[in-house]
Amino acid sequence: MDALVGEYLGTPILPKISCKDAKTISAMTREKELLITNEVYKTVQKHLKSNLLAFLESGD
Repeated sequence: MDALVGEYLGTPILPKISCKDAKTISAMTREKELLITNEVYKTVQKHLKSNLLAFLESGD
């Protein structure tokens, strides 16, 4: 039993914080949406540049 208690006490505590109010949830959701939108924008921009350069180099 002492070994189990010692093992339990040696385990680091990982605190979990959660917010339930609507304002915080809304802000977190908005932040996630902005991050996703930014990543999509970067990806589309990268592909557009790549395709545009390929088109210009082909001379069509």
